[in-house]
Amino acid sequence: MKPGWLNGGDLKMRRERIVRFLKKQEGVSLIEAIILIVVLAVSLPPISELLQESLFSSVRMSALNKASFYAQQRLEQIVADYANTVSTSGGYENIVQGYYEDEVPEAGFNTHVDIVTSVYNGINYKEIEITCSNPQSDQVVRLKTWIVDLDA
Repeated sequence: MKPGWLNGGDLKMRRERIVRFLKKQEGVSLIEAIILIVVLAVSLPPISELLQESLFSSVRMSALNKASFYAQQRLEQIVADYANTVSTSGGYENIVQGYYEDEVPEAGFNTHVDIVTSVYNGINYKEIEITCSNPQSDQVVRLKTWIVDLDA
């Protein structure tokens, strides 16, 4: 005895049911097509605006990340110069305004170094501010640190 799914009669009946079902199906009416077009017309602009804003935000964050990297790199260079007491370019006395020129590490980015020498309660220190900007995206990163004269 054959199982039911191998029985030829069952296959024939299934095929007839599928054919009847397909014959009942009709095309899309004009009203359904118009409703579909209206729904798409209303929903697509906000979705595309959301995608555009997401892309713009991603580009801005990438520029901000690069600016942070360049500012940190410049600051580390100054701190390394401070720690380098072997050469004539190192040490507290040689970290002065004008020694570190403005740089353009990559097209569209500018780094600027400001060094201010001050005294607080008899302690000499230098306030160092690194500004890295990208004029194309209006992104500005400012890093500040203080270096203390330990020899004074």
